[in-house]
Amino acid sequence: MRILLLTQYFPPEIGAPQRRLSDLVTRLATMGHELSVLTAMPNYPGGVVQEAYRGRVFARDDWNGVPVARSWILASPRPGMAPKLATYFSFTLSSLVAGLLDGTPVDIVLTESPPLFLGLTGIALARRKRAAFVFNVADPWPKAAIERGMLKHPAAIAAATGLEEWIYSKAALVLTQSESMQRDIASRTGHPHVVHFPNGIDLNLFGPAKADAGTLAELGLAGKFVVGYAGLHGPGQGLDVIVNAAAGLADLPDVCFALFGDGPDKDRLQKAAAHLPNVKFFPPRPPNTIPALTAAWSAGAVTLRDGASFEMCVPSKLFEAMGSAIPVVMAADGEAADIVRDCGCGLAVRAGDAAGFGAAVRKLHADAGLRRKLGAQGRQATEQRYDRQRIATEVEKFLEQARLDA
Repeated sequence: MRILLLTQYFPPEIGAPQRRLSDLVTRLATMGHELSVLTAMPNYPGGVVQEAYRGRVFARDDWNGVPVARSWILASPRPGMAPKLATYFSFTLSSLVAGLLDGTPVDIVLTESPPLFLGLTGIALARRKRAAFVFNVADPWPKAAIERGMLKHPAAIAAATGLEEWIYSKAALVLTQSESMQRDIASRTGHPHVVHFPNGIDLNLFGPAKADAGTLAELGLAGKFVVGYAGLHGPGQGLDVIVNAAAGLADLPDVCFALFGDGPDKDRLQKAAAHLPNVKFFPPRPPNTIPALTAAWSAGAVTLRDGASFEMCVPSKLFEAMGSAIPVVMAADGEAADIVRDCGCGLAVRAGDAAGFGAAVRKLHADAGLRRKLGAQGRQATEQRYDRQRIATEVEKFLEQARLDA
């Protein structure tokens, strides 16, 4: 198959979508398919285009031998709905122009959402190229935007919901990152082809043998019981629960919460934790260092804010901790918490429950045997359910059927 991946997020940016999509691209190419990528000038998560790409309308490079075309985006570091919409629409339009100017034939236009609007470009390019349009839903928009207070006006909500359902109706196949999203979309739209495309990990990259204690020593964390978090510091992640829990664990001087990453909430969180010596913030780490870092932690923190849309989210950092054979300490509701309980890979409390989160950390700190047991069960679950090679093989079958059905 000839597959075009249309996505706003791709390396050299770092983040969960970038790792998941680039991994899928590499695997499908290795499996003999012809892959290409149409994406934005890298700017995530800071909202500033990386220096090598500034001032350019179009650019070309490659990812592990896969050709990557990039188009202009009006990136902005400012929070709020207006700057975000401007960013989304700018890439939606520039990628449409870039895609229409490229006459390369494809069989599949695999389009990533969010942003939801990029589905319009995906549909147009699929029609122009006589290809199947496949829509991959990583975050349930506009439901998430409504819950986060970013979308309030009834007319705007009705328009966004109508657009969402219209885009689904044009897709030969809808892929979702969680089973709850799959059920929600299928029940609301009646679409006959909504398939679960779970997150997962590369079992060759993540594992307990990757642990590098030297990394912790370099960061001033040697000898600490490190509860680590690596990812976006945004409002949806609900990281206040970590800061609030840390305040109640001052009697355990060896416990340290280490947060790696960046995002719109980082400055606020740093100010809130300024008086807490057991909370440390670090810049984002290069992706190739994450496996060694994660495996060296005592436990992995996974948090989400409350809300129905967040109950459908399953963060990739959950599987990274599981695959590294370290216990998960989670503050979230819904499917992610269900996975932790079902796999027996950690301790889960309700979203925002700082007291419960702190108690879970205290329990893990006191019981090395429990940590080993939960970690081993997490690793076993990733081998059985969340191996990215197995997932890519399943996705390949779904895409082939979508090509035939289109």
